[in-house]
Amino acid sequence: MKKIMVSGVRGGVGTTSVVAMLADALCTYGQTVLMIDLTSSDLLRLHFNVPWRDAHGWCNSQADGGWQRRVFSVRPGLYFLPSGQLRPENPTIIPDDDACAWLEQQCLPHLAHVPWTIDWVIFDCPSVRHPVTTCLRPHVLHDITVVWPDAGVHALLGAYGLAQGSHLLINGVRPERQLSADIVLDWRVRFKQSVLPVWLHEDESVQEAMAWKMPVTRYRPGCAASDAARSLAMWCIGRGNHQP
Repeated sequence: MKKIMVSGVRGGVGTTSVVAMLADALCTYGQTVLMIDLTSSDLLRLHFNVPWRDAHGWCNSQADGGWQRRVFSVRPGLYFLPSGQLRPENPTIIPDDDACAWLEQQCLPHLAHVPWTIDWVIFDCPSVRHPVTTCLRPHVLHDITVVWPDAGVHALLGAYGLAQGSHLLINGVRPERQLSADIVLDWRVRFKQSVLPVWLHEDESVQEAMAWKMPVTRYRPGCAASDAARSLAMWCIGRGNHQP
């Protein structure tokens, strides 16, 4: 079982969409995948038609320790655990300490004992500097940081830097826009081999797919974003085959 964490430099860079399309692409290649949403926004559910009114998730399973019973089977080989709501009638932000405790005490030690054969676990994480992301980072094979080539993200990445061992996934590329092209060039020079060889060009199909409550790889398999997701999946598989 190999683990991937995907986090964004800030919100709005497409982290959750990347998780959905990567998981679906891995499944297409015969891999069995479990997605776990660690964010308070709980938006990953919208890519798999899990309604808001269904409050099930890991954050309301801590009393009985039964988070495995909150997992949805999306289709054969593809599973999903939402973050859920602490109280369905009054949703609240998940406390950082509770999320870290669940991750370290209930999730990671028991992943090997889930009642399915899992090849990959993909964590949809909060921002790169969030305590949950920091807790998880030492436990994963692939640490993917999603960025969007705009001035705000460029400034934040310059201030934060890139965590050791993390790979930069550039999303929303618009090569015809000079600023976008210049920022991408700066990142390639500055972060060198840490920049993934797969880029995601800005593609309206990704937003359309979310409106239809499915990953873009399912909504429009032939679009540019879907091609990139399959390339990213092959990169993960190829690198994973060379790791213990």
